[in-house]
Amino acid sequence: MSTLLNTPVAAGALVARVLHADEGDQLNVMGSDTRVKFTGADTGGKLSMFVVTATPGDGVPMHTHTHEDEIFYVLEGRIRFDTGGESTVAGPGATAFLPRSVAHAWWVEGEQSAKAIILTLPGTFDAFFAELACPPGVRPDMAAVVQTCARYGITFA
Repeated sequence: MSTLLNTPVAAGALVARVLHADEGDQLNVMGSDTRVKFTGADTGGKLSMFVVTATPGDGVPMHTHTHEDEIFYVLEGRIRFDTGGESTVAGPGATAFLPRSVAHAWWVEGEQSAKAIILTLPGTFDAFFAELACPPGVRPDMAAVVQTCARYGITFA
């Protein structure tokens, strides 16, 4: 259970919280195990935060966001980030900033799964992930994914 910190708050104000490792909604997003840590509602719309675990080869092909910036912090494994002109493999401790309107792709490199913290700013991505979520082990229909992405201002190259 999340811990509410002992901080007085006014009605409607944000609440300080600590979530433990196994807390937050668990989603299957594009085949990746995605734990929602904080939603836009939790942060006053400032950001959403997720912990994503993806298997080798999993990731997202070249795409562009029009509404969000993304920050990845790699915890385990290796993730390749491609911005269309530059490609970099990032290991544990690496951080990637992927601003809106810059086409990018990412995928897990090598033989082991990767785990990363993903922050999206502003905090609108949790609704997008919830809409993309499938039952565990099920891969989504890509035509439906493209339509959902378009509604959230995301296009594929």
